[in-house]
Amino acid sequence: MGFFSWNCPCCGHSIRHKGATVAQSAWLAQAVVVFANGDRVSGEYSGYGEVGHAEDLADAEGRFAMYHRACWLLAGKPEFEKPSGHARDQGHFVGEYDPEEPKSLADCESLKEAARAKRDEERRAWEKARAEMRAEYLARGEELPAWL
Repeated sequence: MGFFSWNCPCCGHSIRHKGATVAQSAWLAQAVVVFANGDRVSGEYSGYGEVGHAEDLADAEGRFAMYHRACWLLAGKPEFEKPSGHARDQGHFVGEYDPEEPKSLADCESLKEAARAKRDEERRAWEKARAEMRAEYLARGEELPAWL
């Protein structure tokens, strides 16, 4: 099984395991899980669905939200509202992006906007690549695959 993770509802960035951080971004591995039933756990995210003593979060699908601890504190320790979305970068494949810990809700909002812009850029790149692949298939007179 490979890495997997969720996005923080406050800043929009993935909860990382510590191996995908540097000193500046170590805060991204510290998580708080807020369950729909009101329970909470906190600790370092393993990269494999474990925070603190909560294991197998993947089995609790849709019944928790996972925040970076720093974001959760800045947001006023929110309770469960809706589940966290899955992280496309799996909390691991993040490149050289290592943001500093937010110090205010405005910082969280800036991080969220950066995450949104990155997702939009990736979506545009994928749409362009799909259009190019379609054109190549059509130029060769081949039938388009169902996935394309």
